Amino acid sequence: MMGRARAAVACLLAGAGLLVMPAGDTRAQNAAPSKQPCDDLVSDEPDAKASDAQIAKCTALINSKRFTGKNLADALTNRGYAYLRNGQEDPARADFDLAIKLDPNQALAFMNRGLIGVANNQLDKAFADCNQAMKLDPKMSRAYVCRGLAYSLKDDMDHARQDFDRAVRLDPKDAVALLSRGDFYATSQQYDQAIADYDRAIQLYPKYGDAFTSRGDAYRAKRQYDRAIQDYSQAIEFDSSNAEAFRSRGSEFLRAGQYDQAIADYDRVIQLDPKDKEAFARRGEAYRVKRQYDRAIQDYNQAIELDPDNAALFVRRGFTFLQTRQYDRAIEDCDRTLKLDPKNIEALSYRGTAYDSMGQHDRAIKDFDQALGLNADYADAYIKRGNVYEAMEQYDRAIQDYDQWIRLKPTDPGAFNSRCYAKAEAGRLEIALADCNEALRLRPDDPYTLDSRGYVYLRLKLYDAAIADYDNALKRDPKLPPSQFGRGVAKRGKGDLSGGDADIAAAKATDPGIADKMAKLGVVP
Repeated sequence: MMGRARAAVACLLAGAGLLVMPAGDTRAQNAAPSKQPCDDLVSDEPDAKASDAQIAKCTALINSKRFTGKNLADALTNRGYAYLRNGQEDPARADFDLAIKLDPNQALAFMNRGLIGVANNQLDKAFADCNQAMKLDPKMSRAYVCRGLAYSLKDDMDHARQDFDRAVRLDPKDAVALLSRGDFYATSQQYDQAIADYDRAIQLYPKYGDAFTSRGDAYRAKRQYDRAIQDYSQAIEFDSSNAEAFRSRGSEFLRAGQYDQAIADYDRVIQLDPKDKEAFARRGEAYRVKRQYDRAIQDYNQAIELDPDNAALFVRRGFTFLQTRQYDRAIEDCDRTLKLDPKNIEALSYRGTAYDSMGQHDRAIKDFDQALGLNADYADAYIKRGNVYEAMEQYDRAIQDYDQWIRLKPTDPGAFNSRCYAKAEAGRLEIALADCNEALRLRPDDPYTLDSRGYVYLRLKLYDAAIADYDNALKRDPKLPPSQFGRGVAKRGKGDLSGGDADIAAAKATDPGIADKMAKLGVVP
């Protein structure tokens, strides 16, 4: 089922058209006497709403018993349309039902009721109502839009395209028809055609917020991110209650690393709709990246409460628990994710990492094996499994996994650095050096790779080269214990005992367990 088609339904519900349009409008679908009961509830602007006072006034007219037959049906259709524009589907449907009962020739009532059917995935009813509207008024463009959306939801794209084209041919100035066809093009990844239709809709109605939002989505799909943000911002300027525009702009700010702006937009979405689980989840992601983990977890909790069967929410919260070293809770969330989605590779990877952090290496490897069984090209599992094998001193297996990581990400300096270190631990010092050099070519002056190469030089007893790399590493990270300790050993190797002892003492002050760690790597004073 197509999300953009459903969004288009919402747009169409917000612009279906009253029986009577402003003076001078000659569209056949809206032809009617100039004086209809309740004909002034909503303007023709696509985003316009009806006020409660206007609806109450119409209701008083309906209840006055001044109108009967077709006139009463007209009033009910107009009031139903006003309800629809305000998002009140149930009273709208009731009005359309009664209008059709009073006047079986109420084409607009059939069309509007068809839209409600589309919005609720009652497609058989939608097709019946849209077809009846066309039968009563073959030139009603929005009846074709209505049926086109129904076809879209059935994934019958050929018929959907035909209906949208027919709607635009019938009324080239129908902004809602242009918007709907634009959304069809966007769904089909024909973004330039979509933007052309959105442009025309905006030319007709320069304050058409939904058209700006949809055009922003198209620009974002084309990776024209600045233009996307401009369109979302324009939609928000026209309607500060446009939750979709805030949500989309927030997502774009999140992608761009502008986390405070993203959080502000998601705050507004949640203010408009306190049950918007996507906004809670995305705001949680922004807080997580900002390392405000408690607030991130609170948002994930809220999103999960709203959608307790959403595996993606559990895996995101599980990752946050992993980052905060709450390994048991991370495993619980990954277990829950895998119960909902047994093939969730991220959950297997995060759970494996949690097991590794708890020293349960065999269980970690089992999870990484399972992840790679689902996707043999999942690079993250290779690096993590390689790290586990390295911790278990199974260097050949670690190197094999790093080989696969490099195959998948040949320009990742971290991959070459990891393989360099594993080869050095295995005693393959000369070929290890080549990997460290490649890592530094890809990411010059990285302190961790400089530390790795310094370790290789130290093992090769090339003390001057080792000291030079450790010096450079410590310039970039002055409290990197392995570099402090390794430099101390190198200095002692050159006969500088006092300088070496000072470095070793500094390393121990930073990390009291550094001597034991380095001893396992064959580095002792």
